[in-house]
Amino acid sequence: MSDVVVILEEEPGISIEQAADKLKGLGVIVTDIDRENDVIEATIQTDRIAELKKLPFVKYVRDVFDWVSEHHEQEEDVDDAGA
Repeated sequence: MSDVVVILEEEPGISIEQAADKLKGLGVIVTDIDRENDVIEATIQTDRIAELKKLPFVKYVRDVFDWVSEHHEQEEDVDDAGA
């Protein structure tokens, strides 16, 4: 997963709210909208960043932070193992 900053084109032809909705439709988790600077902060799967860069209303995508997200249905308590 990656935290990204999406900078919109100066005249994207859509509002920042519409841009955020389009990003959400692509599986992006929008965490903040900076209307004054036309910037959207979001979280997305790292391998999908290239898709964002190709959108016509996106000027630039900055990858701020990457991490591995692991989901386990049943996690073992390692501290109690063999106790």
